Amino acid sequence: MPSKKSIVFSLFTLFIPNSLFPQSWLTTTGSENEARIQRNIALSGKLPATFSPEIRPWFADNAAAWLETLPIDSSNRYAVYDRRWLLNENAPGLRTNDAKNDAKTWFSRFWSPNPARFAESDNGRVYATVNPGLDLSLGLSRYEELPLFVNHRMVEFKGHIAGKLGFYSRVDETQLRGARHEQTFYNQWQVLPGAHLIKPYQTRGYDFMTATGYITYAPIPEIRLQFGQDRNFLGNGMRSLLLSDFAPAYPFLKIHTRVGRFDYVNLYARLTDRYTRLINPWQHALLPAKYYAMHYLAFAISPQWRMGLFEAVMFHDNNNTGKGFDIAYLNPVILYRAIEHQRGDPDKMTVGLNTQYLLAPGVELYGQFLLNEFRFKDLIHRTGSHANKYGYQAGLRLASDRPLPGFELQTEINRIRPYTYAHYTISGTYPVNSYSHQNQPLAHPMGANLSEWLLQAGFAPLPRFHTGLMAQYTFYGADSAGSNWGGNIFLDYHTYERKTGNVIGQGVGTKLLNINAWLSYELRHSLNISLEARMRRLRSDLPVRNSTDAYLGLSLRYNLPRNYWHY
Repeated sequence: MPSKKSIVFSLFTLFIPNSLFPQSWLTTTGSENEARIQRNIALSGKLPATFSPEIRPWFADNAAAWLETLPIDSSNRYAVYDRRWLLNENAPGLRTNDAKNDAKTWFSRFWSPNPARFAESDNGRVYATVNPGLDLSLGLSRYEELPLFVNHRMVEFKGHIAGKLGFYSRVDETQLRGARHEQTFYNQWQVLPGAHLIKPYQTRGYDFMTATGYITYAPIPEIRLQFGQDRNFLGNGMRSLLLSDFAPAYPFLKIHTRVGRFDYVNLYARLTDRYTRLINPWQHALLPAKYYAMHYLAFAISPQWRMGLFEAVMFHDNNNTGKGFDIAYLNPVILYRAIEHQRGDPDKMTVGLNTQYLLAPGVELYGQFLLNEFRFKDLIHRTGSHANKYGYQAGLRLASDRPLPGFELQTEINRIRPYTYAHYTISGTYPVNSYSHQNQPLAHPMGANLSEWLLQAGFAPLPRFHTGLMAQYTFYGADSAGSNWGGNIFLDYHTYERKTGNVIGQGVGTKLLNINAWLSYELRHSLNISLEARMRRLRSDLPVRNSTDAYLGLSLRYNLPRNYWHY
C-alpha cells in the first residue's frame, strides 16, 4: 500500500504540466498598491473581469490587464498620475522600449526605466527585477521617555521564466522600539504582529527577521497554483472575519480555479502552535505543528454583485500519533464538516460568507458573516448561549476624483460574539486548534467578544501629496485573573463563565480609541516622506488598566506600507 507521502506527491504532480501558461508574481497584502486598486474598483462601478477583489493577494498581471481596460479622465491630473502609478507597479515586464540592453556599462544595462523597479533584466525569456525597501521612522510618545523608532529594510526578487513560471522571494529585517501597548502585546504573547522569533534590541527594543517566497504556475488557463510561504486575506474590508494577514507568513499550497463567473479557491497550510512557549517558556523543542484547509466558492451574480461561501478546518495531531496532515482534507470538492464528523468532531470548523456590491460608480457595499457553532433553539429564543459563536461585518467605501482628487472614505463595523474562534482542549493543557498561528489570530487582531467601528478617509490635494485619517473605536470584554469571558481565543471555551446570558462586551468592559493621521509627499514612485500623528486612549472598568498615549513623528518609506496603531 503506498504511503501518505507518495499519495500526496502523486496528487501534487498531476498539476505539473509540460506546457504552462503566462505567470507573474502577486501583489503584497496590505500594500499601497492593493489600496489604490480597491479604490479604483469602487470608482469603476463594475467588478474586474480578470481577478476576484476579495481573494487577496492578486496576480499582478491580472490587475494590470484590468487597469488597461478602464477609461480615464485625461483632464484630471490625479487620475492620470494614479493610473500610471498602478500600471508601472503591476506590469509583468518592461513597460518601455529602450536600448538599455545595448548599454555599454553593467549598471546602465540593469537600471530600470520603470520607476516601480530598481533594477531589472529581460532577455526575452527570463524577466527578473530586484527592489529594495526601507522604513525609517522616528518620533516621540507620551509614555516612553526614549524616542520610538522603526528601522525596517527589505529586498525582494521577482519575475517569470518564459512567461510560464512565476517566482517571488523577499527578506525583511527590522529593529524597532514600539509604543507601550506594543510592548504589552509582546510581553503577553512573546511575538509581535506579523513576526515570530523576536530578539531584544537596545533598551526596550526588538529585532526580528521575516521571509516570504513562492512560485506560481498554471496547468490550464482556468487554474493557477501558488506554492510557498506568504500571507493571505479573504474579504473586501479593512478587517477580515474569515482570514486576515495579521499573523506571520506560513507555508501553503493554493489552487485558484476560475471558470466564467465562478471562482473556487483551495488553500492547504501548515501553521505553528506557539502557545506552548507561554506555558513552558524554557522548553527549547520543535514547536508543534497544526494544519489548515480552506475552500471558498464565489459567484458573480451580476457585473456589480459577488457572493462567496467559505469553509475552513483547523486540525492537529490530536493523539500524538504522527499523522501529520490528514489526507482526507486534501479532497478539493468535499464538505469538510462531513469529514470532521467521521473523525469524531476533534477539529475546529468555520463557515461563512462574503459579499460585495457596487451600488454605483464610487459607491461600494461589502460584508461578511462568520459561524463557528450555533444552537438553533437558543438562537431563536435569544438565550445568549455560550455555544452561539458567530460574527458579522458591514462596510461602505466611497471614492471620487472630483471635486476632491484621490478622495476615498471607508467605514466598517465588526461584531464578534464571545468564544468565537476558540476551541476546546483535546489532549495536553490548552486548545491547540484555536483559529491562530504563532500566537496571533488568523482573523480579527483583537480576537472575539467585541464590537468595532472603523473609519478611513483621505484625499490628494496634489498628485504627489496625500493626507489621511484612520480611526478605530472598539468596545470589548477583557478577562480578569482566572476568568474566561470569551475574548481570548487561546482559552478552552468549555471554561466559560456562564452557560446562557452571554453578550458582546461581557467581562471587564473596555473601550479603545485609536486615531492615526498623516500628511505625506511622494518624492518618486513609492518613496514617501510623511508627518504622522497618533493617539491611543483605553478606558476600562478596572481603572488601573486605563491609559492614554500620543505619538508625533516623521518617516521615510520606500516600497513599504505605513504603520498604524490598530489594536
